[in-house]
Amino acid sequence: ASRSFALAPGVSRQVVRTLFDRFAMGELGRIERAKAIVETEEGWYRFDVASGIVDEIRWSPAPNGRLVVIGADIRDVSLDAAITRIGGGQT
Repeated sequence: ASRSFALAPGVSRQVVRTLFDRFAMGELGRIERAKAIVETEEGWYRFDVASGIVDEIRWSPAPNGRLVVIGADIRDVSLDAAITRIGGGQT
């Protein structure tokens, strides 16, 4: 299954990193891949998790922030709550 979310600008980089760490640990389901491009309070970043490894790097500006999550047994309610907490919504 895959889910896509819009992300609001100005979110804390650490909050997004924590979300990706949760993906890697399997707290929100069996996330096989997740990628976000988001304007944090420290500038634009790309976050990526694959095979349980989280990567984050500075990124060039994009028209808007977004997150895509791909996996199985995704805990939809918990994922939606986590995304809402960082200022995002499903697209």
